[in-house]
Amino acid sequence: WSNRMRGQHLVSDCQFTKLRFLVDHQRNVKEKSRFFASMEVAGFIGVGIIADKMIRGFLTSSTPLFEVIYVSPRSADRVSVLAQLFKQVVVCQSNQEVLDKCGATGTVFLAVRPQDLETVCAPLKFSESQFIVSVIATKTVEQIQAVVSPAKEIVLSVPMPPIEKGMSPTIIFPPNEKGKKIFDSVGTAVEVPTIEGMRALMASTCMMAPYYGIIGKMIQWTADKGVDPTAAGVYVTSLISAIHLDAHEAAKTGDCLKGLTKDCQTPGGLNEQSLRQLESGDFFTQLSETMDGVIARLEGKISLPKNVAPVQAPASPVDGYTKIILGIGLVGSIALGAYLRKYY
Repeated sequence: WSNRMRGQHLVSDCQFTKLRFLVDHQRNVKEKSRFFASMEVAGFIGVGIIADKMIRGFLTSSTPLFEVIYVSPRSADRVSVLAQLFKQVVVCQSNQEVLDKCGATGTVFLAVRPQDLETVCAPLKFSESQFIVSVIATKTVEQIQAVVSPAKEIVLSVPMPPIEKGMSPTIIFPPNEKGKKIFDSVGTAVEVPTIEGMRALMASTCMMAPYYGIIGKMIQWTADKGVDPTAAGVYVTSLISAIHLDAHEAAKTGDCLKGLTKDCQTPGGLNEQSLRQLESGDFFTQLSETMDGVIARLEGKISLPKNVAPVQAPASPVDGYTKIILGIGLVGSIALGAYLRKYY
């Protein structure tokens, strides 16, 4: 009798476990259904470097928005790698198939080269309710509208490479709730109400290559002095990261870092010397003129010749790049010291 009762308890336990499994399974199915119902499909016309990083960022985001991303067949090697990495990436046979797969209300990212916009997009048939996100920096809403009609909802965007890691500040014009949601999922969306404001912010993004060039030159200069290149790279980039922490906080005051710049200088000290040397060499004037040139090109007032003459170095025993290195290095050293004193 005892063994029989034990057997009944075991059967009851097994039935309860099975019932609990079925209930949990149904709950998971419902939750997953609600999750995917809130997700959308997207398509990319053109898959260059920045589009590649966008797709990686969207699909690894902690708040994914797209269940499937359809991509055009161009850049075969790149889209093949994406399809192998992510099951959500589907390679289509043509650009028109991308649009068709996106459906009437999907999100379509235009990521072709500016000079290819009309050639690639004009023959395609867009849907009126498709949401168009242009990643083509130099094209206006009107120029995009001309090739995606009858689609009406258009957003211009300027995502940065850190979008792959979910850390891109992305300019959006005009302000758009859906566009903000998309780019907030992979960083921070910055909405601007005017095209002039968008171009002003874009000028800063165009300083990315010079900025990397300066940091690279600092690393190379340090290595040329006998420091191991890897050690030089780790130190310089860590230094820059530390400086950025205080700069990011100071920027919230709205004083354009004037207070932080002043705090880094000791009267008669090395930072004061390096800043004055850069100012006397018109470094900051040239920086402003460079950003003015970017806006002028965005507005179509100038074009960049194929063969641009190299900028002549100032007639000084210390070349321009070295001045920059000394200035940033000295400012950085004192900023790092202040950072360590503050936080450690």
